[in-house]
Amino acid sequence: MAKAGLVANLTSCGIAFRTYATPCSLPATTPATTPYRMLDFMNRPPVRAKPWLPADRTGGPLDDVLDRVRHNNPDLVVQRLLTTHPADDDNVYFLGDDHEPSQVQVDTAEHGEPPFVLESGIQRRETSDPAEASTIISAWLRPLDHEVPLEY
Repeated sequence: MAKAGLVANLTSCGIAFRTYATPCSLPATTPATTPYRMLDFMNRPPVRAKPWLPADRTGGPLDDVLDRVRHNNPDLVVQRLLTTHPADDDNVYFLGDDHEPSQVQVDTAEHGEPPFVLESGIQRRETSDPAEASTIISAWLRPLDHEVPLEY
């Protein structure tokens, strides 16, 4: 068995944190020379998510939010969290594209009702307005060099 090795030694406020990991192999498509590819691999959306297609509906305002975002981002991929227990909250959606399927996370109340808690990287916003939610999500998904204006 391979021996676990020191991965990182981080210092914050004078306290040393050490993270150890056992050797693992990444998919063959991940070049070893690309920095941070391991973090990209580890930060993928949860395995327990299912595709949420345009025909799938919550019955709440989230449907309008997703319709607007899909209009502005035709390549949008939406996944809904699958839970293992009926009492668990499954009102969590991951939005992105084929390359990065979890760019934005949207949490809602039951049946896609507000408030909408939006998270992307280190950004977090909460709103009860579907139009504002779709604008924020579209802006976070929109590439910096994208010249097409957002439409609703």
